Amino acid sequence: MYAGLVVVMLPTLILYIIVQKKLTQGMTLGGLKD
Repeated sequence: MYAGLVVVMLPTLILYIIVQKKLTQGMTLGGLKD
């Protein structure tokens, strides 16, 4: 039961972290454009 939850949550967490990093970089580099 918990194993299935971890399998679902892990990729979501990793994706969220990657998106956050890209957003932070994008805002730092080209945030003034928008």
